[in-house]
Amino acid sequence: MILVVVVKDGDEDVTVYYVKLLASSKPIEVQVEIENQKITMELDTGAGVSLIPNDMFVKALSPKVDIKPTKVVLKTFTGEKIPVKGKCSVKVKYNGIEKALPLFVIEGNGPALLGRNWLEHLPLNWQEINRVYLSPKDKVNEILSGSNVLNKKLGLDREYLGFIVDAKGIHPSPAKVEAVVNAPAPQNKQELQSLIGLINYYRKFMPNLSSVMAPMTSALQCDKNFIWSSDCQQAFEEIKEILTSSKVLVYFDPSKEITLSVDASPYGIGAVISHSTPEGEKPIAYASRKLTKTEQNYSQIEREALAIVYGVRIFHQYLCGKRFTLFTDHKPLKFLFGPNKGIPVLAASRLQRWAILLSGYEYDIQYRTSKQNANVDFFSRLPNSSAHTSDKLKTVDQFTVLWTNEANDLNQAQIQSLPVSAKEIATATSSDPILSRVRHFVLYGWPGENLNKEMTPYFSKQNELSVEGNCLLWGIRVIIPSSYRDRILSELHASHPGMVRMKSLARMHVYWPGLDLQIEQLVESCNACQSVQSVLPKVDVNPWKWPTAPWQRIHVDFAGPFLGHMYLIVVDAHSKWPEVILMKSTTANKTINELRTIFARYGLPKELVSDNGPQFIAEEFTVFCKQNGIRHIRSAVKHPASNGEAERFVRTFKQAMKKCKFESGNVQIKIDRFLLSYRTTPHALTKETPAKLFFKRELPTRLSALKPNLKFSVSQKQNSNTEKPIRSVSVGDMVMVLDFRSSSDKWVLKASFLKYWVL
Repeated sequence: MILVVVVKDGDEDVTVYYVKLLASSKPIEVQVEIENQKITMELDTGAGVSLIPNDMFVKALSPKVDIKPTKVVLKTFTGEKIPVKGKCSVKVKYNGIEKALPLFVIEGNGPALLGRNWLEHLPLNWQEINRVYLSPKDKVNEILSGSNVLNKKLGLDREYLGFIVDAKGIHPSPAKVEAVVNAPAPQNKQELQSLIGLINYYRKFMPNLSSVMAPMTSALQCDKNFIWSSDCQQAFEEIKEILTSSKVLVYFDPSKEITLSVDASPYGIGAVISHSTPEGEKPIAYASRKLTKTEQNYSQIEREALAIVYGVRIFHQYLCGKRFTLFTDHKPLKFLFGPNKGIPVLAASRLQRWAILLSGYEYDIQYRTSKQNANVDFFSRLPNSSAHTSDKLKTVDQFTVLWTNEANDLNQAQIQSLPVSAKEIATATSSDPILSRVRHFVLYGWPGENLNKEMTPYFSKQNELSVEGNCLLWGIRVIIPSSYRDRILSELHASHPGMVRMKSLARMHVYWPGLDLQIEQLVESCNACQSVQSVLPKVDVNPWKWPTAPWQRIHVDFAGPFLGHMYLIVVDAHSKWPEVILMKSTTANKTINELRTIFARYGLPKELVSDNGPQFIAEEFTVFCKQNGIRHIRSAVKHPASNGEAERFVRTFKQAMKKCKFESGNVQIKIDRFLLSYRTTPHALTKETPAKLFFKRELPTRLSALKPNLKFSVSQKQNSNTEKPIRSVSVGDMVMVLDFRSSSDKWVLKASFLKYWVL
């Protein structure tokens, strides 16, 4: 990478280049005459100026040359400042050339450096340098005038944004125009029409086009068999030269608008990246390749999508971090890959992966007709025949590889976000090396000795273990295989319930050795949980009496302003069942309306405990409580702990909402997630879930899917039994009749003339 720094020195600008050379490059020494003194300087192609240390300057040039102060700031490649003592003008002789050139004097020791400002005036004797520094293998067929091998050794022959920078200047990279240079000649009229469409697209930039295209036009108008003559081939080569020249191509400019046009045919894909200019679209680079045999079997929409992915990846260095416009002639892709659309759930997996990859770019996708997309239609119908095009794509940029891996990781994360089912646990148990053996021992008996250490926790519980639906259970808790333990821990940690409540929730559903320790480590390492830890109360408060039934006494309070909202909190003292209502207004009237809705759902409580907020001391609230036979108890002034039931829940609620700050969903969704988690987790005081104490039953959750459903298994087996055949008799059939009057032969043979009405 080249970093250019321009600094001001009076009326003169000095440009300093920093170029990182190859680590294996050894210094190249050049002997020059400065003020009739022979001085050996190191060739530094990375320095924009020539330098000499002060010690060397004093010994060789000090009496003859005066140093003038300068404001120029010089830096090393790593960014460290070089102390500059001054600047002087010296007479330099080299290889028969004499010039007056600027020279900077710096503090410290080291070699003198011959920089680019001198190289512009002093053509180096490359033959002598090659003789000294190039190996015998490098000298074979070496072109001394261009010194290509030396350029590569110095790191000068490098590609930057589609251009080669070398000693001769800046040239278009062969890879940039490879799609045009290696394009095969048209073999039929349809391919020739694609070529003419490309030419017409850039017609305004191509002078004298009619005379050049004349042989092609004649071949297109021929009614007989298609003939590609030598004149056509010559015109084709001239067109290639024009398309790869500066008449059509432009340099990449980050400040200009970028467009990417793509297209696909049954056997190739193409892409053209361009700048939008006042004269029209001017291409920056072309790209195309043939489809593999597998890709040729793709559907048309997949081939068109592949062309988009190919274009984005091949031109990644131009498009990354820059907003661009994407043109395609396949309209459905505008809706599938549109930046304002979500990743299509019902699309094929291949399209989903590509949609995730494209989500890393900023673009607007627009539809074009095939006629308007003629500049890239040619490259898809006559793709690059070069064999290394696909290899180049594999090494385009490491970022694209990482993004592809990230897309796969995202797909895996989406799958892992689904609830774990009992079937998955059973399958994982079968493949788990420890639990599969434990399950075998539970079913067929435990050995008396020679048990591994991993078996000890299960052996001590052997009388409490059972197998249901191929899942191992310890009591009512499912034993989780090692492959699913991280997911279950994440599920237990959803909504950040805290260490105690996590353990209570785990003891209702799951088990594995060391579960409690892993929960403690998870909570202690969770930044969200640790950042909202509260200080323990200084003294214990006098507790309220525990009601014997739900909804006898409720505690109400307001939380907020918090996260831009106010919240009405209602907690049942018996079951600890909470209600959280998002409030736009906290007046007495609005508070009464929300409480009336809750009372319509659960009934009227006997007692209502609140603080001395303006809503609760209002006359309107007092009348509301009296009319409904509710005893209103207010806490002591400036002593919120008197309403500890509500205050404690307010603290829990705020902590949970802070932890969920960066999770998806709006405030109401986060409240609903928290309430479901809180209501289905055993309370630290009652050791039961609020739902069970309130409704006398548990609420189903995602963790409920872990437990095998015995009712479903029995029902499935019953329904699988073969149904018995239905007996049928007709009038006149001889049947055996069970005669209860006879003591000897109960079954007698009689004719069936009786009719029976079945109700």
